[in-house]
Amino acid sequence: MLQAGFHEAASLPLAALREPHLQAWLDAGHAGEMDWMVRHARVRRDPERAFPRTRSVTVGLFEFGAVAPSASNARLAHYASGKDYHLVIKDMLRAAAADLIQRAPGVWTRSFVDAGPLNEKRCAELAGLGFIGKHTNLIVPDRGSWFFLGLLLTSLTVDAATAPQAERCGTCTACLDICPTKAFPAPFVLDARRCISYLTIELRGVIPRELRALMGTWVFGCDLCLEACPWNRFAVRTAAGPFAPRPATQRDLNSWLQLTPAEFEVLFQDSAVQRTGWRGFLRNVLVACGNNGNSALLELVHAWTRDADPLLRLHAHWALWRMAPAATHFWRQQCLDNETDPQVLEEIQLCLQESN
Repeated sequence: MLQAGFHEAASLPLAALREPHLQAWLDAGHAGEMDWMVRHARVRRDPERAFPRTRSVTVGLFEFGAVAPSASNARLAHYASGKDYHLVIKDMLRAAAADLIQRAPGVWTRSFVDAGPLNEKRCAELAGLGFIGKHTNLIVPDRGSWFFLGLLLTSLTVDAATAPQAERCGTCTACLDICPTKAFPAPFVLDARRCISYLTIELRGVIPRELRALMGTWVFGCDLCLEACPWNRFAVRTAAGPFAPRPATQRDLNSWLQLTPAEFEVLFQDSAVQRTGWRGFLRNVLVACGNNGNSALLELVHAWTRDADPLLRLHAHWALWRMAPAATHFWRQQCLDNETDPQVLEEIQLCLQESN
C-alpha cells in the first residue's frame, strides 16, 4: 500500500470487524434518507458471510492536508475543492492490488472507496491506525483527521490486528460545541439528519426550515468539527497534488447563482461535488445567500423564484425573506398569486407571516 502512495496502512482479519452500535444508530433514525446504510447493515453485521473469499482487510490512509479557508463567501469542504477522491484513491488501490498479485500470484482482491458496505473508519480503528473522536471521525494522533481511507479486501490471512488505540479526546468538546446545527446528540454519536454535510449532499429534497439559518454559507459539505479539533494542529498543509483547491471552484455566491447545468457538468466533471448535482448545488447556494444577507444578490435570488423547479423556487423565497423581509414583501405576494406547488405556497405563506 505504501508503494502505491498511501501514507500509512494496516491490516486486520475480516473476522475481527464488528460494529456493535450500528443497529441502535439506525433504529434511532440517525441515517436520515441514506437508505444504502440500512441496506448495508446486514453486510456490516456479518461481513464474513457477505465476503466469503475475504480473509483480511488492509486500510490505506492518504493525508490530503488542511488548507486555509477560502476567502469566498461560499464554502466548500476542503476535500471537494480538488479532484474527486474516489477516483484518485481507487487508482491507488488498483496499483496496490496489482503489486500484491505480482508478489502473491492467485490472491483474490477487491477494493472500496467510501462506496462499499464496510465502514472504513471502523476498519482503521480496529487495525490500530487511530481512534474515533467525539465527532465520529478517525483521529491519527500524529496526523489529525485530514485524510482519505481506502479498503483492500484480500484472500490472504493475516495475524491478529494491532490493538486499537485508546480514545484520547479527554474532556475536549470543541468539535461538539462548534456544530451550529447540534448534530451530535451525544459524544461519539452523529445524527446525520442535522449534519450540514448530509443536508448539502445526501438530502435530495427540501432542507428543513429550522436548520437552514444554521447552515452558514456552506454550499457543499462542512469542515467545522475538523477545523475545531486540536489534534489537527499536527496535520500537514498541502498546496499541490490532485486535492489542491482549484481556482475555478473558489467562486463567490454571485457567480454560483448564475451557474448553468452545462457549466456545472464541465466545472465539476471529476469532482466529488457531482454527487449533489446541479439542482442540489443551487439549492445550497440559495440557502447560503439567505445566510450571507448581501442585498446586492437580491435580484439574482429573486430570479430563482420564477424557476421551473419548485425545489429551487422554495429555497429562493426563503432566501429573499432572510435577506430583506420587508423589501421583498411585494415580490412574494406576486408569487403567491401565481404559485401552484403546495410546498412552495406554504413556504411563501410562512415568510409572509414571519415578516409581519
